[in-house]
Amino acid sequence: VDRVAHLFTRVLPMPLPHNHPQKATQCFWERDMTRETQAEILQSMRMLSWHFAASAMALTTTSAFDAARTLTFGCMAAISDAVLRVQACDVPSALSMHYSGKAAGPVHPFGFELSSDFSTLSETMLFVDPYYAIARTQILEYFTQLNKVLREDHVIFRFDKEMKLGEGDMNLMSQLCVQMGFEHTAHCGSYITGELPELLQSYPELATFRDIVF
Repeated sequence: VDRVAHLFTRVLPMPLPHNHPQKATQCFWERDMTRETQAEILQSMRMLSWHFAASAMALTTTSAFDAARTLTFGCMAAISDAVLRVQACDVPSALSMHYSGKAAGPVHPFGFELSSDFSTLSETMLFVDPYYAIARTQILEYFTQLNKVLREDHVIFRFDKEMKLGEGDMNLMSQLCVQMGFEHTAHCGSYITGELPELLQSYPELATFRDIVF
């Protein structure tokens, strides 16, 4: 647990906000990457999130540990969001193009909200490492700036509010299904869960991203 927390709060650089003036040149995650690399990063993030969650839930919670656990998941979410928005330099993923709002046509970017409780609850968390305070600031800045450009009907995976398909989820699935020629009118939820495997087989990074955000 400590090694994963160290990796995300100290070693891996956090993505810069979308409107940062030097994002294109200074953000580590904005570098050219192939689709294979993009998918591999997201899959590695998924596995780390699974192992970290299982290990963290098996330990006795203290104030300091709760802060480290929360910040680590926040860093995972921010990095995963930034990686999924990258347009691969070889064969761009349709999921990435639609998610980032770069696909052809009148489209808008999608994204997810950081829990509304994160900012409030993290104000009083016990940060025993100064890097935790830095990580909190970077997480809040990244998602605050991102949420300013998201339309209400393009916010996905609102698991903290309700455990059912939202308008943003349906809009993203509809766009992907139209491009792929899949039936989508009544099956959007089944595509996300994998009950209908066609979409996840074409874009396995969708399942990866879903699990990380959850």
